This record gives sequence, C-alpha cells and structure tokens, in this order.
Amino acid sequence: MDKIRTIAANHTFGQQRAVFVEKCAEAIQAVCKLERAADQSAEKYAETMTTLTSEVADVLIMAEQMRFFLGTEKVDEEIRKKVESQFHKIRGDEDE
Repeated sequence: MDKIRTIAANHTFGQQRAVFVEKCAEAIQAVCKLERAADQSAEKYAETMTTLTSEVADVLIMAEQMRFFLGTEKVDEEIRKKVESQFHKIRGDEDE
C-alpha cells in the first residue's frame, strides 16, 4: 500500500479522480461483456473473466488512492458502517 500512496502523492486529486472514473467505466464494460460471453465458448468466457479480473484490480488500486486523498479514517469508518448495515440485513435484524 505504500507504493499506492506514493503514486497518489505524485498526482493531484483531480488527475486521479479522472483516472478512477475511467477505470470504473472499464470495469463496468468488462462486466457487460461477461454477460454476453456467457453465451459464447468457454475460451471466450475465460478471456473475458481475465479482463474483468484486471479491471477490478485497476479499480481497487484507484479506490485505494481515493481513500488516501479523502482520508483513510473517514473512508474506513464509512466502510465499517456499510459492512455492518449489510451484515445486519442478511441476518434479518435491520433495525440495528
């Protein structure tokens, strides 16, 4: 993660925000292609899964940079709240 922070520190928030948007869009595109590839050959499906894996990695790298820019504590607290909320929903105790 230190390398990711170093990368972020060498760019502006605006620059990396734009790259984040681009990488998210590419991941969305890969998910859409996976839907279409399901009806194609196993080879094509595997190729599309490899592309999706790569795009998810790009999004996670950029998300970590956004976390750096926005404040790790703030983002981590939001993650904690959202995970707890989802956990309670799947357990059926939404009121907590």
